[in-house]
Amino acid sequence: PWDVNVTERYDSGFDVRHRVVLLANYELPFFRSASGLVHGFLADWQINTAAFYQTGLTYTVTNGTARSNTGGTDRPNQVGNPTLSNPTIAEWFDITAFAAQPINTAGNTGSNTLHGPPQRRIDLSLFKNITLTNATRLQLRAEAFNVTNTPSFANPNAALGTAGFGSVTSTGSAISRQVQLAAKLLF
Repeated sequence: PWDVNVTERYDSGFDVRHRVVLLANYELPFFRSASGLVHGFLADWQINTAAFYQTGLTYTVTNGTARSNTGGTDRPNQVGNPTLSNPTIAEWFDITAFAAQPINTAGNTGSNTLHGPPQRRIDLSLFKNITLTNATRLQLRAEAFNVTNTPSFANPNAALGTAGFGSVTSTGSAISRQVQLAAKLLF
């Protein structure tokens, strides 16, 4: 019989334990008092950065095929410690720590007990402000997203019994390096 007093506690699917964000803007002070072409080309520059690092999102190890006869995805038995001291993209967790539970029984693996790869990115931009009138200026912008082109990987394949179980196979919604040039009229 089903025990209605059973309580399962687990981390939220969007739990991020640690997140560090750095935002910095610096208006370069050089050549402000210059005049003519020197001021026009070398003065009024601004550099900006936005960087972040966060720990990985939680995920649950499941069975590749349903075994508990409950009509949905179920979880296997955890038979060991899945945490690796040096996880790699090819083996993010110890796959031998999980085994399929007997047919028509529930597995003992908890929900959201593992955390995926960290996410990180650095964006940089360089602005040049050109005064047109007292109330109007033109801003020339060069912006680069993910300057270091560092991949941020998605959670690993966590379906026991499927190809690639325990390995990371995608970058999820991470972007590769992108550069854009723009002009902005401020009035």
